[in-house]
Amino acid sequence: MFVHLLRLLGVTPNDGKTGKREAAWALIAIALGLTLGAMWAGFEMVQAMTAVLVIIWPSAILAVAGAYKLEHDKEAWRQAQPPRSYRPSHWPQDVAAPHGDEFDGRVG
Repeated sequence: MFVHLLRLLGVTPNDGKTGKREAAWALIAIALGLTLGAMWAGFEMVQAMTAVLVIIWPSAILAVAGAYKLEHDKEAWRQAQPPRSYRPSHWPQDVAAPHGDEFDGRVG
């Protein structure tokens, strides 16, 4: 349900396969929940949790930034790759194609 909420909000696209961004946003939700819980519990709890929240919030924000940076770098790498143009249309006469089919460029 959390993943669907994030997709509805538009922070994670539908083609995400690894869940890096979803996990990073879950850290933000955890930090937000801890902060609101401490505020609801009172001033003493805010004082007690300050040291933890000072570590959790920057870590969560860096996790979100890192997840988006990884996705950006992966997309930039894909666009920088030259197109695969070598796809022979048929096998040479002296080499038989596997199972009598034409070679389609796939290995395996």
